[in-house]
Amino acid sequence: MQGPPSTTEKSTTRVTTTEALLTTAPPSTTAQPSTTAPPSTTMEVTTVVTTTPESTTKEVTTVESTTVSTTSPPSTTPEVCADDLDKLPNVTIIREDPESGKELPPTEWWRPSNPPNDVTSPHNGSCLGATFSPRVEITSVIIKTEQGPPGDITVSFKFQPGDRQPYLPLVDEAGSPIFIGKTDQKIYLPSSMALVTGLKVCIITSNPDGYKVIFNGCEHGVTTTKAPSTTEAPSTTGELGFCLYL
Repeated sequence: MQGPPSTTEKSTTRVTTTEALLTTAPPSTTAQPSTTAPPSTTMEVTTVVTTTPESTTKEVTTVESTTVSTTSPPSTTPEVCADDLDKLPNVTIIREDPESGKELPPTEWWRPSNPPNDVTSPHNGSCLGATFSPRVEITSVIIKTEQGPPGDITVSFKFQPGDRQPYLPLVDEAGSPIFIGKTDQKIYLPSSMALVTGLKVCIITSNPDGYKVIFNGCEHGVTTTKAPSTTEAPSTTGELGFCLYL
């Protein structure tokens, strides 16, 4: 005669513990070290109970695993030659109001009274002039508006590659003299543009609002060559002595 069948009970308990939460910082233009999260430990306990007429067997199995994760922030490459030129101590910028011919401080709003109104003649009209000393490399400009939210803006430029040289129209990589951007944001200039001593900014079909123009780039100092020094060579002519015998 057979006894009752054996009964097996199995239960599994999983416990996960984490010491702290990992917070990822927003992207930054400054490189940051990678962040390692605190170890996360997972413990799994399995209990098996086997019952027969003769005996009861209980088997407990514990499995513990630890996971360590490392999170690196998004890699960012800082912009090169992107300083506000007004803040560089060795660079002098003179802005000129084209209507009055007077110097315009960088904190004062410029209100073009006769802006270009046609993209086919983007330089015919009031254009803010700026001269730089020494020559600078300009990588972008920011045009701020006195009123209203940021919006689209159409601009053209003329640049002066050196003192007493004529101004030349600036074109983008595709050869167009029209630059379309947004106010309060950088409008990038072509990387092929030479160093400049002057730049004219023409806002096409502008509003009657005031504008401020920020120039971003880097300085290029004037290189001077010192003339070699000369040392006078010693005289090779000896003194002549005369003796008179009487």
